[in-house]
Amino acid sequence: MQSFKLGTKIGRRQLSLSDGGKITVRVGKPQRSPERRSYFCPYQIVGLGHDHVRRAPGGLDSIHALQFALEKVGIDLHVLNEAHGGAIRWDGDTDGDLGFPPREKIKEILKK
Repeated sequence: MQSFKLGTKIGRRQLSLSDGGKITVRVGKPQRSPERRSYFCPYQIVGLGHDHVRRAPGGLDSIHALQFALEKVGIDLHVLNEAHGGAIRWDGDTDGDLGFPPREKIKEILKK
């Protein structure tokens, strides 16, 4: 797996596990891809044992890359939440909301 750096942090959100553990999501500043044709946004989910920095590639500009990153974090958190028996919670939780926008298809899959 390729290693990425988070770089300058532009956002952070704290979530909790039902056993009292903490999960921190950090989002880095969007950056131009090395090939300079697109942007990517690094992010990190800390507290579940897989703390490496990931990136959501493919943005046409920095805002697009940030949107992709927030969606990717949402997908990752929903998958992790399923793997942990629904134990992840966000303080702003409303009806199982983890505070990040998962893609609509993922929402449909998770409802089944």
